[in-house]
Amino acid sequence: MAANLTRVQTLAQSICNASRASYGLTVDDAMYFATEFADAAIQADLLVIGAILDTPNHTRRAEFLELATVSDGAIVPKPIGAVWIDGKPGTLVKPSTLRRFKLNRFSLTTIADGGYYYVEGNILFYIGSSGKVESIAALSSGNLHTPDEYEWVVTMGTLSLVVPKEGTKVSFVSYCGSQFQSMIGLIRQGASYVPAPTPQGQKL
Repeated sequence: MAANLTRVQTLAQSICNASRASYGLTVDDAMYFATEFADAAIQADLLVIGAILDTPNHTRRAEFLELATVSDGAIVPKPIGAVWIDGKPGTLVKPSTLRRFKLNRFSLTTIADGGYYYVEGNILFYIGSSGKVESIAALSSGNLHTPDEYEWVVTMGTLSLVVPKEGTKVSFVSYCGSQFQSMIGLIRQGASYVPAPTPQGQKL
């Protein structure tokens, strides 16, 4: 289940409101308003997904990827992840090497079954009968997609994007940013759950 946008927004607003009644809860607030928290949460959500995608062995990575079947010489989406040739991980080679291998003058099985490929621009060339590429799955707009086990990561990311407007509260701005980066670091290490940050007595 994905983290809930309303809950993340409420958590972030509650932390901001800890030192000022009704701070940031309405669009009339000159410093923060409700939609700004929602927009920041969606941005933070994308940063968390990026960290998951950047971690090859992450258990939730497959949720944000899809395999697309492509033919030799076909246009592929950008960016792409792993390339699979005939059901096996492909082997990236230089363009000149692939051209030479395609000729395969001596009909070597090791070349024909090698799964060799290269990408020029956004066109995939390979040796094999079928090819597939990993690409990022389409995400719906206006929603969060981060697993709810990372709800606090998105919350701290939301705060790290919003609170820098409060320029005089340097310690709180630093706290939010450092907590978010630490949590992203845990995700990159493969953590399946990231708990709430330890309170440091920081206030707006």
